Amino acid sequence: MKKIELCMIVFAIIAIFTTIGLAMPTSAQEVYLVPQHSSVAYCNTTNVEIWVNATNFQTGQINLTCDPACANVTSWTMNSATFPMGGWTHSVGSEWITFLALSPLAGKYKVGTLTIHCISKEDCNTTLDFVTTGAEPSKLFDPYGNETPASWTDGTFKPILTPTPSPSRIPPSGDSSSHTYTPTPLLTPSPTPTPTPTPLIISSLTPTPKLVPSPLNETPMPSPAPISSPTPRPPGFEVLFAIAGILVVAYLVGRRKRA
Repeated sequence: MKKIELCMIVFAIIAIFTTIGLAMPTSAQEVYLVPQHSSVAYCNTTNVEIWVNATNFQTGQINLTCDPACANVTSWTMNSATFPMGGWTHSVGSEWITFLALSPLAGKYKVGTLTIHCISKEDCNTTLDFVTTGAEPSKLFDPYGNETPASWTDGTFKPILTPTPSPSRIPPSGDSSSHTYTPTPLLTPSPTPTPTPTPLIISSLTPTPKLVPSPLNETPMPSPAPISSPTPRPPGFEVLFAIAGILVVAYLVGRRKRA
């Protein structure tokens, strides 16, 4: 009888601890992105953070891939306050990240921040994929270098497309269907500038007389010849001429008498 009671007590204790264990929430070992789904317009960048929620881990390695025709990681900023040691290697469509804390950690910690550049004008959607298989998988490690189990939650990235405006048109007459149109705004005429009057320049020169043309078939009158004034003779010429005549007569008379 006592053995049966003892077995029942042990069974009850086991059941109680099992119930308590089932009721306690299990800690999630996870590596994820914030935001998980990101987007940005063409030729712009956005930031995406990598977080770890785990216990008894100290270091890790991340192999993250994406479609290089849709997005490109341009930089990586480590959370050096928590992980003072680590590295980043970039290649086309792939990022290799390592991080190391100085002591074991438990809880939520930001590993670092990715800067993603949108390089596609077209509609595309790429997965930000944590690679967990292959030669270089993503892993968390405890202080002894053993792998710490964790779930790796992928994210997505897509460009924000600029909508193309549809052409507007005026609905035709008699068409009862609904049409969206944008009225053309009236143009306000610009005021006509008033011309500045040009000041009149009064010339001080004597105006040139205008020539009045002579009537047709009319013979022009000849200009009268200028009348030359007589050349004045020297005064006393007649007197000298008379004296010379008298002297000649006297000379002839005297010569005649001598003969």
